Amino acid sequence: MSFPKQFLSPSRFMFVLSSLPRTKLFVNVSGVLQRYYEVPTFSHEFSHSNNHSQNYPVNKMKMEDSQLSNNKKVVVRRVNGMETMNIAFSFQGKNYNLLRGQSETLERTFTRISHNFKKLAEKANKKRVKKLKVKNDASTEAGTPENDHGCLVSIPECSIFHNGTQLVSLEAQNIDAWVDGAIFRIGDLESYDVEVNLPTVLKLKLSSHIIADCPVFPLLETEFADEEDCLFSWYSEVANGVQDENDCADNKWQLISTRRVFTPTSEWIGRRLLLKCIPMKGVRQGKTVQSEPSSEIVGGPENVPFVKRHRWTTERTTGKEFRVVSYNLLADVYADSEFARDFLFLHCPPEFLSADYRQQLVLKEIIGYHGDILCLQEVDKGFFTRLLQPALATDGLDGVLLCKSGGIAEGGAIFYNRNRFRFIGQHDIVLADKLREDPTNSDILDLLSKAPRFLESFTTRSSVAQVIVLEDTSNPGRKMIVANTHLYFHPNANHVRMVQVLMILRHLEQLLDMYSKQDPGSSFSIVFAGDLNSNIKSGVYQLISSGVVPANSAHWYTAGKDEFCGGMELGHGLRLRSACPDLPYTNFVPGFMDTIDHVVYTEDAIGVSRVVPMPSHEDVTRLTAMPNEVFPSDHLPLVCDLHWLDEPHLQTSSESSQ
Repeated sequence: MSFPKQFLSPSRFMFVLSSLPRTKLFVNVSGVLQRYYEVPTFSHEFSHSNNHSQNYPVNKMKMEDSQLSNNKKVVVRRVNGMETMNIAFSFQGKNYNLLRGQSETLERTFTRISHNFKKLAEKANKKRVKKLKVKNDASTEAGTPENDHGCLVSIPECSIFHNGTQLVSLEAQNIDAWVDGAIFRIGDLESYDVEVNLPTVLKLKLSSHIIADCPVFPLLETEFADEEDCLFSWYSEVANGVQDENDCADNKWQLISTRRVFTPTSEWIGRRLLLKCIPMKGVRQGKTVQSEPSSEIVGGPENVPFVKRHRWTTERTTGKEFRVVSYNLLADVYADSEFARDFLFLHCPPEFLSADYRQQLVLKEIIGYHGDILCLQEVDKGFFTRLLQPALATDGLDGVLLCKSGGIAEGGAIFYNRNRFRFIGQHDIVLADKLREDPTNSDILDLLSKAPRFLESFTTRSSVAQVIVLEDTSNPGRKMIVANTHLYFHPNANHVRMVQVLMILRHLEQLLDMYSKQDPGSSFSIVFAGDLNSNIKSGVYQLISSGVVPANSAHWYTAGKDEFCGGMELGHGLRLRSACPDLPYTNFVPGFMDTIDHVVYTEDAIGVSRVVPMPSHEDVTRLTAMPNEVFPSDHLPLVCDLHWLDEPHLQTSSESSQ
């Protein structure tokens, strides 16, 4: 039989090997090939840090099979701009995960690999020597000494080949050696295909509180994968099922869905769910990852008011109609806090304030409205990224998030039906910056400077306006500017909110003028929605709906003399009208109820087809106030169907200023 030359290399480490049955290897005794022993599988998992804090992502979840075992692949993680790279492979049933410099030579990396093989062998041989000593002592006493040759074996040489047969020089840098399609060999024992940046699932988790009839969206984090390409398999626990290859631990499971989203019905109550995900990017496929089994599915609340509203929105709008939804979701940072539980929402049991519970109801409610344009406020950044955006994407909606200024991790989100609208542009503003930096607002800046306290109150606010421009896919000549905002909340700050909304209205006029000049053949309209923290008697609503607030308006005095600037007439010419007038309230909490959420539109281009009825007062007050078990927010969403007018009038900024 032939023997590879590198196995006899004196430069390789030699170590005593036990004869426990394992994979067969040739051995070398005193430089002469005499016999072969069987290599034991050493119980060790190596993770080399090399004093670097960046480690290869280790997924602690259960896998369908070992991340790297028996697949004859080397998985290399290499990120541009990083000094290090990860090299992960399995040898003799054990996983190795090395962190090496991208510019390091192949020789140094191979030396490190050999060093770790040697350490494992030495550890095993210490145990063997001790065992042999015991055996020899026993044999001596019995008069039959055991013969042990103390055989030595060389560590196999490592090598990398490009294009199948081209041996890579040991002087090559790791970044040039470990490339897609390369072959990594450990002597004649193993041969591995090198795969760089394999699609990987970093995190797969199910909600800790799964409610029947609510869609379940997994928390998924991937690397080098396209989440739209990933494959999903949902399993349900079966009490008397037949155990098969899909079993997890001692429980029995059956495949129930292959979609990313699963909505368990009441028949699943009391059972657990399990999800498997295969990360993909095009045709590239990573290793299957399995979530931990969920908690038992529980029954959802009964008599949910928004389900009644869904009867009006069972189908999406078509033709010239489009559905607009404006909804303050109640950010988790305000709902699930000690202050909220002990003061703001004392009426609501804490379990119904938790994010896991509320977010499932929010998703079910929003999806059930089948909206074409969603203007959402108080959207947690984490909720948007992990659940809201991917969930609504499966429903045909694309969205963008704009957090409030000052590092606040919640803000506004606009979603739009990608089949009905095409995204053209985004023009967000921070309202305080708009006042200071836009020369056209110098008159307002001068006015507020007369009352430094007023100016401070305005410029220290984190309020923003989210503005996108959409094009009707069925009629590209129709364009729409969509604005979404959440104005300052303080009850004695009507004067601040008036100036805030003026900044937004002036910004919309500027955009209208700019786009009209760029595309004179198209018609432009405006939909402006949000939580304005202002009722229909406020200066904010008066300015929006009538187009003017006089200089002597009482709304300039809402904060008293300290913040009175003397007043100034404010105006615009956008001809806006409310889509949902005469509502009793949109916000209902202990001690307060009022209509502070609004949807307005340009009346010369858009009309109102219908407004989805609000929940009855009996439904709202059945559990005292909002939020509660059936209302996930302290606000009610506005849902209205609008339509394009047959002959929209092309409004320009020159007309709006008249």
